[in-house]
Amino acid sequence: MRESFQAKVKMRSRSDFSSETHIKFPSSVTADEFDKAVVPFYLRKGTRQPLLLDFAATKYIDVAVLFNLISLFVRRQQKGRLETFVGLSRDKKVRDFLRLWRFPKAFDDATGIEFKDILVNEDRQYVGEEQTTYNGFGSGLNALIYDRDWVKSRGKRNFFEFTSYLLGPKQQSLFTSSRNAIPRQESERWNNSLVREVLTTHLFRRKNSDDVARVVIYESISNAVRHPRADIIQTTSLFQSARHSPSSHVKGASIAGHLRIFVWDDGQEIVETLKPLVRASKSIRAVRLTYPYQYDSIYFQVSKFGDQASVNSIVEQDADPSSNASEEEILLSSLHPGITRTIEQRVDNVEPLDDATKPESLNWVNQQGMGLYALTKTALDSYQGRIQIRSGKHRLIMEIAKDKIRKDNAVHYDCRVTRYPDRFPKFKGNLLTIELPIRVYE
Repeated sequence: MRESFQAKVKMRSRSDFSSETHIKFPSSVTADEFDKAVVPFYLRKGTRQPLLLDFAATKYIDVAVLFNLISLFVRRQQKGRLETFVGLSRDKKVRDFLRLWRFPKAFDDATGIEFKDILVNEDRQYVGEEQTTYNGFGSGLNALIYDRDWVKSRGKRNFFEFTSYLLGPKQQSLFTSSRNAIPRQESERWNNSLVREVLTTHLFRRKNSDDVARVVIYESISNAVRHPRADIIQTTSLFQSARHSPSSHVKGASIAGHLRIFVWDDGQEIVETLKPLVRASKSIRAVRLTYPYQYDSIYFQVSKFGDQASVNSIVEQDADPSSNASEEEILLSSLHPGITRTIEQRVDNVEPLDDATKPESLNWVNQQGMGLYALTKTALDSYQGRIQIRSGKHRLIMEIAKDKIRKDNAVHYDCRVTRYPDRFPKFKGNLLTIELPIRVYE
């Protein structure tokens, strides 16, 4: 039996923390708000002190923040088991959301520490409270959010909840005993009839709903499985209203929000997998597209965190990064067609999808280096959505270029990369977020 975190450190109350070590989050906490609140702590001395991340006033917490929380906790543990505590929201709906999406279990899986053991003393009263916010009544979407028969079926309470795939020597999985089967198994889970019906009903581009399972899910998890030194993969998702979505319009059409899909692994950062090969001028392009017109131009903006100014350029997808390319350029290149480290480094294959579920038009996806490219094309061009990558010192956001940028620069995509301060802990591993618009009912 592992020793509890509580047995190793003194449990604390809010009054034990100074104003500098007690980070109070606002009513609405996005990933940006989380970073803005935490970065100042790391730009001063005394970062080894116990730290309290307090969500007491929070009424909305973005799912990306939960991965930021896991990442920061892991990094502080790696720095010498620095003590980190969490204060829960006073809003029952927020606490029910964390419970129903099984975040406490996901935190335990990722850190090896029970979530209840990092709560401040005042909030331990919430441990074990009954979930009352979600009831599963109503549309098919509500049934996916909360399955009222989950106790009898012993299945998931919530289709979208956090799912952990534990890799490494003690390999475990909820759905398979084989690491290389994880992408196929998760894709099949998204391909059941109720899920497909919900996607067809809600997605802005309904005719492409099957591609969520066979491209978006399969390729995003295949990418995570292949990352070096990954011991865990976690995935979760949710339908999010326009109030909390990144954009409320798609080329002039109003949308109701987004289906947001998150896939995180704790492996080597994307830039670090490609950078040694780029610096050594080794090949990272496994496939060349047949015709020049198949490559797109990208408006590329690079900025520092908290800085409005950016360095802008045009990047062509058919151009390989030079040996002195910036880390930001290397990160962007990972989304280009044919780019992969597998030319120089052996990587195990993942189990393919059942050929009967995949049209011939997607056969090219199986070629080396085409997975993330296929995912990008599907999310952006087919669904009019966007993707985000948070990895190491960077965050990348990519979407179809809006009219002014597209016309003024003759580009198809708009990509923005933010670099975080060197003193701020690197984001652990790689978080891929896919955001697909959902339609407004007429």
